[in-house]
Amino acid sequence: MNIDLDKIFKNFLPACPKDFTGRVEEERQLLTTFEENNFFLISGEPGIGKTSFVSKFLKNHCQDKEIHYYKIQKGESLELLLKNLLS
Repeated sequence: MNIDLDKIFKNFLPACPKDFTGRVEEERQLLTTFEENNFFLISGEPGIGKTSFVSKFLKNHCQDKEIHYYKIQKGESLELLLKNLLS
């Protein structure tokens, strides 16, 4: 089954950038983590490309997966994230 992630995530993630390059090692590490745990969490400073990286990763590796995406907003805590994931 092929899923159009750009369409599904248009309200959550930007379209996968066509000119996104680099981060090959990070993508390999994320794929290993995801395959082992069926889960991943990305964190970091604003503006460093986390959302674009995740969009690219999902498009390249998760076309046949059920995706649950949650973006932590400023002021939210890990506790709230876990509560939302478990509900």
